[in-house]
Parts: sequence; C-alpha cells; structure tokens
Amino acid sequence: MQCMNITYRRSSRSKLILFLTTLALFVIPANVFAALANTPWPMYRQNLYHTGVSTISVSGSAGIFRWKYATGGLVNSSPAIGADGTVYIGCVDSSTYAIKA
Repeated sequence: MQCMNITYRRSSRSKLILFLTTLALFVIPANVFAALANTPWPMYRQNLYHTGVSTISVSGSAGIFRWKYATGGLVNSSPAIGADGTVYIGCVDSSTYAIKA
C-alpha cells in the first residue's frame, strides 16, 4: 500500500475571502440578520429552504407594470428585496445592482 502526502495550498485571494467571511460572522451585529427576516424576499428563492414561494398574497391580481431598469447585461439571478423596497440583483456584467423605484 502506497501513501501519498498531498498538501493543499490556498491562494492569497482565497485566504482573504475566507478571512473576511469569518470576520463578517463575528463583526456584523445579530440585528442585521434579524432585519433580513422581516423583508419580503431576503435571499435567493425567498427563504432558507429556497421554495421560491412568496408570503404576499396576490390572488386575483393580474399585476401592474410599474417601472423598469436597464442593466449592463443579462440578469441571471433571483432578486432579493430589502425592508425599504430596494431590489438587489446580480448581473452577468459582474455588477450587483441596488434598484429602488
């Protein structure tokens, strides 16, 4: 039986991302995370189970086109909606947009 010792070397960028993510978990106040729970669409596919089901009743409504926004490329992501109504979307142009009517 042959045994090999494999060493995984992380790049400087991946080390920085790991450090900042870990730091954010300890630095961001808990009330920020609690505030996300009070928004209508706080994350990808709406909730932790990613059901994509809205908690807002729209039965009997055909909907009304209110506004639109032109991005620098295709939008291939699910929106997140903040407590103040700001819509956050990711775009293939490497930008994240925060849009408010």
